[in-house]
Amino acid sequence: TQALAQEFHDVFLYKKRYNPTRSYILSAIIPGSGQMAAGAIKEGINSMLLLTALWLLTFEVAVSFSVLDAIITFLPWFQRYYFGGMEKAKGLAESKIESKRYESYLRILELTTPPSYR
Repeated sequence: TQALAQEFHDVFLYKKRYNPTRSYILSAIIPGSGQMAAGAIKEGINSMLLLTALWLLTFEVAVSFSVLDAIITFLPWFQRYYFGGMEKAKGLAESKIESKRYESYLRILELTTPPSYR
C-alpha cells in the first residue's frame, strides 16, 4: 500500500519536476537551459553552442560590413533556432512527463495485479 501511494505521489510530482512552461521560459532566458532542465543535456549544449556561434558571426559581420548586413543575414537564422529551441524544450519536458507517467503506471499495474494473474 505504501509503494502504491508513493507511485501516485510521484505521478503528481512529474508535472512540477518537468514543467513545460518553466523549460520554455528558461530557454528564453538562457538558450539551451530549458532542454537541460528537461534532462536533454546534449540538446541543451547544442542549442547553447549554436546560438552563441550565430551571435558571434552576427557581431563579426556587423563589425566587418554593416549592422544592416548582419541583421539581414543572421536574424532569420537566429530567430529560427532561438524560438525553435524554446519550443523544443517545452516538447522535451512534455515527453519526459509522459514517459515517466508511463513507467509509474506500469509499476502501479504491477503492484495492483493479483499474483494469480501474473
